[in-house]
Amino acid sequence: MIGVSLPLVSRSIPSLSPERDLFVIVKCFAAGIILATGFMHVLPDSYEMLWSDCLEEKPWHEFPFSGLVAMFSAVITMMVDSLATSYYSGKG
Repeated sequence: MIGVSLPLVSRSIPSLSPERDLFVIVKCFAAGIILATGFMHVLPDSYEMLWSDCLEEKPWHEFPFSGLVAMFSAVITMMVDSLATSYYSGKG
């Protein structure tokens, strides 16, 4: 309920406006929490499935492909967010 009503309240409180540094810090913190939660729940299962005996020894058992895919996904997500933010900022 607080998260839904926060944009309505932020109009009357100048320090919570989206142009302020506090808003950006809170946004980055929230994104980090969501990303860390996803990694904690998804990565162990993916490591286990890619270490299956059904897969060949090379290259699946020599390199952690799950971590590589997860890090590429995080980097691409941050790039899209950065591009969208810069595009939105340029409009104003």
